[in-house]
Amino acid sequence: MAITVPKKSRKQKTRAAVRRKTGVVTINWDDSLSLSGQEFGKKRRTATDEMYQTVKHADIVPFLYNWMKKEGYSAQDIKCVKAAPHVPINAAINAKLLLDGMPDFHEAHADYWTSLPGTGDVMHPASNYIKKTIETAIAEGAPLVKAKEQADKIKAETEKNVYKPTIQQMMRETAVFMSEEIEQVVDEFIETQDPAVVKNFNALSALQKAQAKANHARIIRTFYEGCYEELFELNNLPTATQRKKLSEHDQDMIDQLEEGYSHYSTAQKKAAMDLYKKIIDACDMIIVSQKATKKPRKVKEKSADQLVAKMKYKKIDSDNGIASVSPSGLIGAVAAVVYNTKNRKLGVYVSNDADGFKVKGTSLLNFNEKDSLQKTLRKPAEQLNIFKKTTKAKTVKEFETIKTTETKLNGRFNEETVILAVFK
Repeated sequence: MAITVPKKSRKQKTRAAVRRKTGVVTINWDDSLSLSGQEFGKKRRTATDEMYQTVKHADIVPFLYNWMKKEGYSAQDIKCVKAAPHVPINAAINAKLLLDGMPDFHEAHADYWTSLPGTGDVMHPASNYIKKTIETAIAEGAPLVKAKEQADKIKAETEKNVYKPTIQQMMRETAVFMSEEIEQVVDEFIETQDPAVVKNFNALSALQKAQAKANHARIIRTFYEGCYEELFELNNLPTATQRKKLSEHDQDMIDQLEEGYSHYSTAQKKAAMDLYKKIIDACDMIIVSQKATKKPRKVKEKSADQLVAKMKYKKIDSDNGIASVSPSGLIGAVAAVVYNTKNRKLGVYVSNDADGFKVKGTSLLNFNEKDSLQKTLRKPAEQLNIFKKTTKAKTVKEFETIKTTETKLNGRFNEETVILAVFK
């Protein structure tokens, strides 16, 4: 018996994927006229091969459209070329080379090409090939563009004719749906004229069950307020004496109103008015309730710089060699040292609590009026040096050593006030 040795299956080598780079390099063609036909042909072939093999075709194609625009092709022509099923990439490559400055026709290169064995035709300008390619692409793309334009036109007309309700219309439609239970009760009363129907009716419950919001309630209210006003007038008619004083028109209106409800008894007229009043009152309760439970809009907090924007103070006092710290530091500070250059008074503000100072306009707020004091300095130039850079405890201690009479601070700042220090 012959022994069959199994053959090892050959693993087919997979071809490496072409990795093309993004972006197209611009080639300089300034030396073209000085090149021989062979040199020019080599440069053109190298540039073409490099773009074809290494650059993403999607990055080259737009140069064809740019060349068409430069050559005076219409926007419709470019649109047709874009729609064409296939446009040879070589046309876009040649368009890119021409845009870079490559000569459309190089006479030396044409002569060299003709001299080569086996070349059966003469060299033509590069633009000839591009124009023929574009002509074919336009012919193929034009029907597709026309079909798409017609489809877009039909779509636009269809969308134009589609009914799109406004927000107000949608809100009204929703309100009508929410008032269905109310309408059933109204219809039942009109049919039976039974006051018991009104007595057992809870309009608020019906609206809450339908999950009506304030905006819905406002719309539902308009459905019934006219009927309520009419029935209210019917139940509060003027007396015979009062009628005589009315105009003939008003008397006719009253007569028509009475005639319209002549089939109702007094009790039924009252019940009808109460029915519509219940509906209107329920709508009002929904509106007021939502307004009460609505969260107030959160006020955006202002920054410290915004809060002290209007505060008046003196930035620099060259006579005493002192300068103000930023007034924004006053916000939330628990103590501050100020000096008035006009009356030579040094003041120490102390806050009411740990929340610190607040500022409104040009005034300091939330300071302790009892403990916030000021004293006149006899020798400001010497004494102020102590308060330029110091601690809170040392400031209080040094302030107590000043022997002049103390007075209370009022919180107002002006153009003579230097803010020497603030303490958080």
